[in-house]
Amino acid sequence: ILEAGLAKAESGSNLVTVGITPYRPETGYGYIQLDETHKEPAGSHHSYKVKTFAEKPDIKTAISFLESGDFLWNSGMFIWTAKTVLEEFKKHQPAIYNETEVFLKNIDGDFDKALYSFYHAVTSISIDYGIMEKADTVYVVPGDFGWSDVGSWLAVYEQGEKDADGNVLEAVSTTVVGSHNCLIRSGSNKMIALVGLHDIGVIETDDAILVTRLDSSQEVKKVIDELDKNGLKSFK
Repeated sequence: ILEAGLAKAESGSNLVTVGITPYRPETGYGYIQLDETHKEPAGSHHSYKVKTFAEKPDIKTAISFLESGDFLWNSGMFIWTAKTVLEEFKKHQPAIYNETEVFLKNIDGDFDKALYSFYHAVTSISIDYGIMEKADTVYVVPGDFGWSDVGSWLAVYEQGEKDADGNVLEAVSTTVVGSHNCLIRSGSNKMIALVGLHDIGVIETDDAILVTRLDSSQEVKKVIDELDKNGLKSFK
């Protein structure tokens, strides 16, 4: 996939990203819509012109993305030449580009100072907003290689080693009766028992215990934000 992206990036002034073939209506990832009418060879794979980038959707929209067949998960992996991306910064983020020019002039002196000055001078903006959504020559290479950003407890569960009932038991002492497809994660010596539960995550830290449906684990951020706002401990 990387070789395919490199081939496309080197074939012109192209910005290339890797999109992951989705297998569920995930609300925790951004999406990339590809243009199937602009399919081109890229090494041993194919690249597609990007039609649009989509933010993290609600569940209804995520289902429609999955059913459409032309949306991929945005992996946040990018391939380009330095020359190409600098030209895009010059065009779409001139203030950042100008700071880059200042940085380049100063790196032969005190490099750490120059880097610190550059980092604190530039605008805080993601590459998606700042460049990818504005550039004209953006392509995506679809990939399907077991990728996960492990950004939710569901993702942690999917990566874990499962028993015969589909449970991931990452704890010192557990007892599971009549329960399937659950996640237990704890570093304590406490016995954690599940009875008659399905698709549940139980996460224990030194300061907190979380119990959540795994398919709702993206909502955990709301709890963490509330705890942080009140200065309370959480299970980050």
